[in-house]
Amino acid sequence: MANKKTILVTGGAGYVGSTLVPYLLEKNYHVAILDNFLYGRESLKDVIDQLDVYEIDLLKANYQDLLELFKNNKFDGIIHLAGASKEPSATISNRYVLELNYLATKNLAAAAKAASIKKFVFASTCSVYFSYSLPKISSGNEMWEIEKELPQKKETDEVNPISPYSVSKRACEELLLSLADANFVPIILRKATIFGLSRRMRFDLVVNALIKTSFFNNKMTVLQDIYRPLVDVRTVVQAYEQALHLESPDIINAVDFNISLPELAYKIADILQIKPEIEIRKVDIERNYRAWPEKFNKTFHIERRPFETAVKEIWDFLEKNPEDKPIYYNQKYEGAFS
Repeated sequence: MANKKTILVTGGAGYVGSTLVPYLLEKNYHVAILDNFLYGRESLKDVIDQLDVYEIDLLKANYQDLLELFKNNKFDGIIHLAGASKEPSATISNRYVLELNYLATKNLAAAAKAASIKKFVFASTCSVYFSYSLPKISSGNEMWEIEKELPQKKETDEVNPISPYSVSKRACEELLLSLADANFVPIILRKATIFGLSRRMRFDLVVNALIKTSFFNNKMTVLQDIYRPLVDVRTVVQAYEQALHLESPDIINAVDFNISLPELAYKIADILQIKPEIEIRKVDIERNYRAWPEKFNKTFHIERRPFETAVKEIWDFLEKNPEDKPIYYNQKYEGAFS
């Protein structure tokens, strides 16, 4: 019997990581995790005794520390999830986002390459494709609106990162591709906004948040004419595992579907057969983007579940755990979800 491959997952106790790690174990990998456990270890309590655990803060670990770790342990691949995970994180500190997302990735990737770890799968974001919603323009007494179709962005299209978060992710993409050669293969997944129940649940992601506010407040607040690409957390973990088998460096959008936020709110209400108040706020200029899923669908073989199943699973969780906790948020903030 062939030896199991050992995969290191950074951020293994987080929202995606705590779903990915058990999945990798089911797929017969040996799994190690590198995490600072900012949100504790509860999310991995059922599997932690099957893991190699490295409690390391990537903000403090330097290149030499990571190189020593990699040389003393045989890792066949790295799935790098750790980092500031969403746009509002940038409001904490631009320097924090730069250091955690870019500089930590730079040290990690350089050490991995020096230690001859070939596969490096990186969690990027579709938010590098920023476009803008277009406002109505006043011309004398008349109002007119610019007509412009919002395209589904392909991996080969120009990007437009405009926030510290998306700039840091794009910088990581360029760094990783610059390191690529026959012995170091970075696979970059530009993830849509993720949804779905996780062992370390988050309610600061749009689908999860809308279900939560419906449950607690019987209300959803969204922005008018704003689109987002979305992807199920269970889709994402399958893609990460399959990315380990790719032999060439690549950038791939990880997307299940694109939808406008008002349409999303009504869709969730219909699935749950509830009648929350749906407030649709007008907006002049706002982040707006859709992402092309065809390359993703051709590259990976994903067993998708219905969106309805994921929505109902979150609602069932709330019925069993009717308490809103700080641990459910990477950063808690108020207002319309965009």
